[in-house]
Amino acid sequence: MKRKDLIEYGVIVATILILYATGWYRPVLGWMQQGILATGLFQPDLQLENPEPADYNLMLIDGEGNRVALSEFQGETVLINIWATWCPPCRAELPDMAKLYDTEEGKNMRWIMISRDDDIQKAVDFFESKGYPWPVYQVAGAVPPAFQSQVVPTTFVISPEGKIVVRQNGMAKYNTRKFKRLIRSLNEGA
Repeated sequence: MKRKDLIEYGVIVATILILYATGWYRPVLGWMQQGILATGLFQPDLQLENPEPADYNLMLIDGEGNRVALSEFQGETVLINIWATWCPPCRAELPDMAKLYDTEEGKNMRWIMISRDDDIQKAVDFFESKGYPWPVYQVAGAVPPAFQSQVVPTTFVISPEGKIVVRQNGMAKYNTRKFKRLIRSLNEGA
């Protein structure tokens, strides 16, 4: 192997080690995945054949320690996003979700952003540093089977009639005409 090749590989390995040691690999990977999302290749599956009923027996706790029951939002269109600060795909889809939130459709649904971080304050601080508009929640108790997922991010959309109409495991682009049309149709039917 040539000396030039060894230097190039050494620089690549050193860069990877520095990114990993400093924790900067998460934002860098998130930024790279944002570019992938911008292509529109990853979109949520909006055609669930048999929408299952949502189980509103989900207790949450917000960043201020207040308990909130999912049942408080029955009759509304609800987007639940399970995410974490340590998850690059989660970081990648949040800016697009924030753009959706700023639209009429985004403002006409309830956003439940459930952090999988051990420390909810870390998630709250992350949202505040990025200017994200949503409150942060953690699960307080058992997760109903309908909302169990080992994948982060996972996103659910519940119709006002109480059906889970979207279940997306993994990152996706939500600020699309197709998704907005779905939200409008759900709200018009309510």
